[in-house]
Order: sequence, then structure tokens, then C-alpha cells
Amino acid sequence: MAGNVGEGIYPRGAKGIYWMQFRYNGHRIHESTGTAMKAEALKIMMKKKYSLMEQEEQVFAGPVHDGDMTFRAAGIKVFGIHFKDQRSSYVVSTQQGVLNQMIGDLMVSSIDASVFSTVETKLRNRGCSPNTINKYFNTINVTLELARKKFSAPCSPVPKVRLKIKKTSIRCISKTEEEKILKYMRTPKTVKHARTGWTNRDLIEIYTIGISTGMRRGELFSFRVEQVNGQTIRLTPDQHKTGDTQGDKTIILSEEARDLIKVRIERLKLKPGDKVFAYSLAAYTRLWDRMKEEIGLPADERLSPHCMRHTFASRMAEKGMSIYHVSKMLGHTTVKTTEMYAHLFKDELVEAMNRFSMSGMGGQESSPPVTNVPPVITEAAIVDPHI
Repeated sequence: MAGNVGEGIYPRGAKGIYWMQFRYNGHRIHESTGTAMKAEALKIMMKKKYSLMEQEEQVFAGPVHDGDMTFRAAGIKVFGIHFKDQRSSYVVSTQQGVLNQMIGDLMVSSIDASVFSTVETKLRNRGCSPNTINKYFNTINVTLELARKKFSAPCSPVPKVRLKIKKTSIRCISKTEEEKILKYMRTPKTVKHARTGWTNRDLIEIYTIGISTGMRRGELFSFRVEQVNGQTIRLTPDQHKTGDTQGDKTIILSEEARDLIKVRIERLKLKPGDKVFAYSLAAYTRLWDRMKEEIGLPADERLSPHCMRHTFASRMAEKGMSIYHVSKMLGHTTVKTTEMYAHLFKDELVEAMNRFSMSGMGGQESSPPVTNVPPVITEAAIVDPHI
């Protein structure tokens, strides 16, 4: 947003309470957020910045002429009524800050398709991918749409501009790659910096839970002791991607994953309030990239920690789990989101169509085969590449 530089939050003290610090129009803001939850701390920082923006009468002024206003002013208004309390507020604020540098002084009535083209060129020059550019486009569209509906701003009818993105196949971890990954994680040289606190056992446990539950990295590094209950982990809305619309999310654990977490909690003497995997997502990503280089896969940018999630879905499909159940295991809000894995369920879908055709054409429907839904992949199956 306007005037913000050097923004950020950081944990401080034994309880890990997050503090916010940023500069706003030449003034340094440095205050405690009062919470140890990162997502909540980001929201608190955004509310603080919004309260400062509201005080700027020259920026937060009403319509300039016939309801017209600058894109910057529209962004501040829209942020207050739409984005401020969302989990994505920090990301949107960062996007609006970048957009303000590009088109912030333009009147909303003058923003048309050519402006989107200009923004695209500038973002490409910054190294942004088509996916990232589309996210910026969405922020512009939402800002203009709400400015028109809520504040009667004379926004021109702008088509929902989106870049076409070439669909790529889902990147999974092969058995051979998994063997190399686990061999690397068992090697003492893995832990190069004592200050990170990593141990080889930590790396194996993180990988095991990640690939046997399909949890995203942010979810994996955020859940706490009290959120584990038997074979489930209940995440709060601020701990997972779709928290704004989905509410709480339940992660299902296999018996092996449940036992691994239980042993870890007992071994480390973790208490309620402690994170089960209290590590930095960024640090794990850096370690993953270093691992790829050392096992001979540095050029494959698609092999990221997120591939653990794709591999989980792939292996569930291979073992006969339905697309509906995989969707529920991944925590997708609708099965439509799981359609990216549809090719993995080809046989299941063909079988369903055959049963439908036999019953729909008046034929005698055969009894569907009885199948046992397999348990979530076990640690033994992860360690032994031949299983």
C-alpha cells in the first residue's frame, strides 16, 4: 500500500509472539501483535496499516469528480470493505503496493484493456510468471468491480483479463527419486548449520507426514500438539489455504502417521501450544533446493516440496481410492478442484460409465466389485522403494 517500505513481522521472546515493523510515510511502526500465530499477526499488521491509511485524508478522500477516483484511492477503499479481514490480506496488500507504483495515479474511469497490457509487460520484466500476473489482474478486477458497485465509480466495463496458461502434467516423486531423497536425508552431512536446529530424524519425519497425508507445507509447519486427536488433525481457518471459505479443516492420519506424531511429541516433550514441527517453511525450501542439487536434480524446478502432496494423491489413486475420497483427504472444497488428478482415475471413471450404461439401457446391472479402500501409505512403503 502507499507509503509502506521495509514491512514485516518476526517472532520474539520464548513464547514466539510476533512483532510488526514497517515504515509508513517516514515513521517507523514497531509494535507487538500479541499473538504467536503468524497468519493472525499478518492480519493485525494489515489492520494497523489500514487504520493509518484511513487517517490520510488526502489519499483516502472521497470521489474526485462524478464519483471518479484514483486507482490508489479505490484500492484503499476496497481493501477496507473486502480484503482487510481475509487470510490473503497481506498478499493483496503487497500486490496493491506494486500496482500503485504502476497505475496508482490513474483515474479508474481510464483503466481499460491497454492498462492491463502495460501491467503485464512491467510484471514480466520483474520476472513474474503467468500465474502470478493473473493474480495481479484479479486484484485489479476486484478493485474496479467493487469501486463501481460500492462507490458508484465510473469504471469502464473491463473484460475479465486473464493470461492463457499451458496446462502441465502433475509432477510426482518417482520411486527412484524417493530412494535418493531418503538416502540424502539419512546422511549426516544433511545438517550443515547448527543454528537451524534440523536433525536427520526431523527431515525423515517431515517427509513421511507430508507424503502420507498430502498436507501443504504451511499446514505441516503450523499445527500444534492440542490439534492432534487420534487419527485426525484439526486445522483452524488461519492455518490452511481455503480458511476464508471452508472454516476448520480436518487432516486424516494413517495409524503409522499417528504413531509417528505421538512418539515425536513424547520424545521432544512437547506441550499444548507447541508446534509439532516448529520449523521455518522458507528454511525447509532452501534445504530442499540444496538437496536437489546434491542428488543431481537442480534443473528440475517443478520438483518442489509441494510434489509430496501430488505424490500422495497419485498413490491413493493407484491403490484404488475414489476421486471423491481423495478430494476429501486433500481438503478440496469441491471435487472440481481435484479434477487436475482426473487422469489418475481413468479406470474408475470408465468403470462407473460402464455401470451407468448397463443400467440406463435397460440391461441388468452387474454387481460392482467389492474393493477395500487401502490405508494411507505407510512409512514402510515410503522407506522401501520396492513396496
